[in-house]
Amino acid sequence: MRPGSFLEKAAIRFEQMPQNDRRALLLLSAFFVVCIAYLALSASSRFRAEAVDHFVDVRTNSAWMYANIRPVKALTGSASRMAYKGADDSLITVASSTAKEFSLVLKRFQPDGAEGLRLSLEGANFNQMLLWLNKLEKEYGVNVKHISVEKEAKRPGMVDVSLSLVRL
Repeated sequence: MRPGSFLEKAAIRFEQMPQNDRRALLLLSAFFVVCIAYLALSASSRFRAEAVDHFVDVRTNSAWMYANIRPVKALTGSASRMAYKGADDSLITVASSTAKEFSLVLKRFQPDGAEGLRLSLEGANFNQMLLWLNKLEKEYGVNVKHISVEKEAKRPGMVDVSLSLVRL
C-alpha cells in the first residue's frame, strides 16, 4: 500500500456519498471534535482546581508547623526523658541499681563526656548482661554508645565488658 492511499480512498468515497450524507458526516465529525475538546479542557480544569486546593492545604499545614516548631521541640526534648523511669536519677545510679537486679557488679566507672558513663564489668554472665542492657534501653532510655566484650577462657558464658552508656 502506498502512503496516503487510505486517505485517498476515504476522500473518493466521501465524494461519492449523497449531499445529505456528506453534511451529516461533517456535522457528526465536528460534534465529536467539540466533545473531545470539551472533555480534555474540563478534565484539565478539574485537575488544576484540585492541585490548587492541595497546594493551599500543604501551605497552610507548613505554616502551622513552622509556627509551632519551638513549642514542639521543647515538649519532645523534655517529654522523651520524662517518659522513662529514673529520668531524674543520675546515670551511675540507674546503671548500678539495675545491674544489681541481674547480679552484675560494676568494677570501674567514670564520666564519658557531658552525659555519658564509661564502665567495666569483669566476670559477668553474658546472658544477664544482655538482659541488663535491654532493660536499660527499654525502661530507662539508656543506650550503649560503645561496647567491647571479651570472653573468659576458663569460664564459659562469662565475659569481661567495657562499655559507654548514654541517655536518649
